[in-house]
Amino acid sequence: MNEREYDQKKLPFNLKRLRQEKGLTMADVMRGSIINYKTLVTIERGVHINPRTNTLIRLANYLNVSIDELLT
Repeated sequence: MNEREYDQKKLPFNLKRLRQEKGLTMADVMRGSIINYKTLVTIERGVHINPRTNTLIRLANYLNVSIDELLT
């Protein structure tokens, strides 16, 4: 899948869902994935709709999911 070929509304929903399923706070994800808190908040709220590939990789690795699972 091309990194820009996804429904941009799904990333915020999936990120929040996965985080909550794992019992994690946003602060936990921020520290564990080494992502700036503001960036994480804006992604989860759907404000930041095109995060960098590196950011997606860090989130996926920390949450132990594929990037596709975050985006679809």
